[in-house]
Amino acid sequence: MSTEPVVLEQRVAPPAAELLLSIPPDLEYFAGHFAGAPIVAGVVQLKWAVDAGRRLLGADGWLVGVENLKFQRVLVPRSVATLTLKWVAADRKLYFSYQAEGARFSSGRLLFRSGE
Repeated sequence: MSTEPVVLEQRVAPPAAELLLSIPPDLEYFAGHFAGAPIVAGVVQLKWAVDAGRRLLGADGWLVGVENLKFQRVLVPRSVATLTLKWVAADRKLYFSYQAEGARFSSGRLLFRSGE
C-alpha cells in the first residue's frame, strides 16, 4: 500500500510549483475512509501540500495554521488532479489548490512560523 500520490508531471519555478498527481487505488489512507466509497481525507491533502511545499519550494518552519480552507469536491481512487503551490516567504504562507479540468477539489493557505 502506498501513502503518496503518483507524480505524473512536475513543473517547479520558485516560488511556485505545479504537480500532476494520480491517486493510486491502493492508497493506505483509504482504509476505513470510507468503506465502499473511499476518498482522500482533507488532512491527507494538507499533508501532501505541506510535504511538496517543503521539498520543492523551501517552505520551512512550524505549520501553525490554515486560512481560507475549502473542500469543494472529493478526491477518489484513480483521480488525476493538479496540485498548484505558491510559497510567499515574506508572509510565511503556502497557497495550495487541487484542481482538474477547471473544477477545484480543495484550496487554502498554510501558515508557517519560523522554527528558530
